Amino acid sequence: SLAPAAGPTSLVEGLDNNFYFADPGTNQIGQFVTTKQKVRLFKIPTANSMPGAMTINTGSATGELYFVETAANKIAQFKYACC
Repeated sequence: SLAPAAGPTSLVEGLDNNFYFADPGTNQIGQFVTTKQKVRLFKIPTANSMPGAMTINTGSATGELYFVETAANKIAQFKYACC
């Protein structure tokens, strides 16, 4: 379950077999850890960025995640580490 204010969008699968999503309502990136069936949330440093539209860099061994910060007019990178 996610917090009542959550509004997950843009679900993508990482190279670590976990799922990632943008949560514009809470200004966070979420990670669904498949082996533990748990969600981890990571705050975005840009206030009220309205994250969305995500993709994984499949050409990289570490598979960085890129997303748009709609309200900030930016493209951002999220480097995840497998649990």
